Amino acid sequence: MMTMIVGTARVYATGSKTGRVLKKGDMLRKEREARTSRKSRLEIRFPDSTVIRLAERAFLKINQLSFDKKTKNKRFKVELGIGKLWAKIRKLLTPDSSVEVRTSYAVAGVRGTVYRVNVEEDTSALVRVSDGTVYVANPPREGIKTGDETTKPHEVS
Repeated sequence: MMTMIVGTARVYATGSKTGRVLKKGDMLRKEREARTSRKSRLEIRFPDSTVIRLAERAFLKINQLSFDKKTKNKRFKVELGIGKLWAKIRKLLTPDSSVEVRTSYAVAGVRGTVYRVNVEEDTSALVRVSDGTVYVANPPREGIKTGDETTKPHEVS
C-alpha cells in the first residue's frame, strides 16, 4: 500500500505509455510499473511491515509480489530501471521466501536488512547496506551466452 507520496508518482500497466496518478492508500500489483517525477518520492508498505521508498525520477517494475499472512511466506521481485530505492526488509521467516531487486547489471537478494540500490542513467548500479547482509550477483543478460562461466554472488554487509 502507498503510505506516503510527495509530489507526483504514477502507475502504469507493463508496456503502457499512459498511467494514472498514485494516491496514498493505493495498492501496487504485479506487472505494474511505478514512476516518480522530479522532486517526488513515494513509500510502499507491505503487510509484514517491509518498507520500500523510491526517490525522484525512479522507475520500478513489480515482477512478483505476494505475502501469505498464514505461512509468512513472502515473494517480492522488482526491477529498478533507474533511480534510487531504499528498503527496510523484515526478516524472511520461511526458506521459500525471497526478496530480490534486479537492475540491468546486478541482482540484490535479501534475507532481512536495510539497504539502498541506486541505478544511474548509464545503468550502473550501487548497493549500500546499512544493516544486515545483501547478496549481489551479475546475472547473464538475455541474448548473451556465458559459456561455462559461473557468476558467484558477492556478499555485501
